[in-house]
Amino acid sequence: MLSRVSMLLVLAGLSAGCRPAPIVVEGHEVDARRWELSQEQIRNRARFDLECQDLTLTLLNSEARTYPRDVGVEGCGKRMVYTMIGGSWIPTGPGAGAGPSAADAQQQVQRARDAARHQRRMQQQSQ
Repeated sequence: MLSRVSMLLVLAGLSAGCRPAPIVVEGHEVDARRWELSQEQIRNRARFDLECQDLTLTLLNSEARTYPRDVGVEGCGKRMVYTMIGGSWIPTGPGAGAGPSAADAQQQVQRARDAARHQRRMQQQSQ
């Protein structure tokens, strides 16, 4: 029978093997799964924003060596930069037009979080 230590080592080895390997994109090391998911989310948003189906994505910046942060999108003669803010891809760069700046978007996210916390506290107090 395996000892507890042996069992923990086996489990640790198995879980480490499940992690996607980092990849290098545009000189930035990012988690392969996160980059794949980010591309899908950005393409869906950018197709609407740019009114274009044929898009090229460029990773401009990453955070903590694994998270895509700023992604440039080009298509149909238009350009846009999307930034990950509060779990959402927000248009922040050239072509964002009347969209929120990164600072404005971050404030909106923080206000939404504060409102959600306040609502949870109110619900807990009423119980």
